Amino acid sequence: KRQPYGPVWELFSLGAYYLTGGGFLNHLFAIKVLCLLAYIGSVWLVYQIILQIRPEWAVVGTAFFAWNPLVLFEGVQNAHNDIVMVFFLLAAIWAFVRITQAIGRKRIIWYSGIFSLAFVASILVKFVTVMVLPFFLLGLALCKKKWSQRIFSLAAYGLSIAGLLVLFMWPYWPGFDNWAVLEVGEGAGRSLMALLILALRPITGTNRAFDITRSIIYVGLGLLYLWCLWLVWKQRYPRFQRKETPQNTPIDTSIFAGFVMLFGYALFGASTFHAWYFLWCLPLAALLIPAIRTTSVAWTSSLAALLIIPYFETIRVWIPSLNQNHLLGHAIGVPLLLIPVLLALWKPLRVLPEEIQS
Repeated sequence: KRQPYGPVWELFSLGAYYLTGGGFLNHLFAIKVLCLLAYIGSVWLVYQIILQIRPEWAVVGTAFFAWNPLVLFEGVQNAHNDIVMVFFLLAAIWAFVRITQAIGRKRIIWYSGIFSLAFVASILVKFVTVMVLPFFLLGLALCKKKWSQRIFSLAAYGLSIAGLLVLFMWPYWPGFDNWAVLEVGEGAGRSLMALLILALRPITGTNRAFDITRSIIYVGLGLLYLWCLWLVWKQRYPRFQRKETPQNTPIDTSIFAGFVMLFGYALFGASTFHAWYFLWCLPLAALLIPAIRTTSVAWTSSLAALLIIPYFETIRVWIPSLNQNHLLGHAIGVPLLLIPVLLALWKPLRVLPEEIQS
């Protein structure tokens, strides 16, 4: 069974299929309703989370996510299952915040159960969120004062989530030979990886170009991942966040590390880029408001992703020279995505006026 999604999404999809009688249009509308509900739930969770950590920014952060055109277009209209994955991720982050603030053993146990189950559900909708799980496990451990408590926290949460993943995945496990997730990187298109492969192919050959490009990108992502772990461990933000950055806490640093990795993978690591990949990190950017840098990058990337859709799917198809010359087509299209984001990343920041900060 070659499926790139987890069993939770398969159950949602099959459930909608049987509930609607198996008709194509009925099934389609049911999936759209499901994603609409996930969007509404995600908006509510974004508001609730910011209300707990920075209540004065709750409305602004919620509006930033709820009215983002990429979220509305890809999450609601096109009904990609990424918005369902995001809903469960936000539910886990909500529980994560509550655990750090909870008083009393019973409350912590209750929120810990929600955190574990929601994270498992998010991963089993689409496996990409397993990438950010260690940041939140480390954040929970750092809330403890003693080393013995930190080690116990990491072990308890890590083993419980791993056990739940194995338990729910086992009946549907297709085997590594048939697991479609491992086949994602076999091709490339509309991405930095594709551009580098096309540029190297005349020199090294196709297979060698794939190997060299993957090595470069995966080493880069690995170093980025280690940097994010270090930020969470030290509870620090990079200097380019400046005074607008929220206070350094396990909550904020874990969310920031999750944003950086999901954004970095979607922009630089994905072998084939799709606009809805930015749905993974946009809610985390909303949770970090008023961090101007992450907000600027998230907003710019949303618009850039929407702009390259008509280029690759319409303009490039209309112009034979771009459609037939893949290197030229990608040499134009990929910078349309990367350059605005890089400009937003390196543009000097203005410090918020004191009356706005307060």
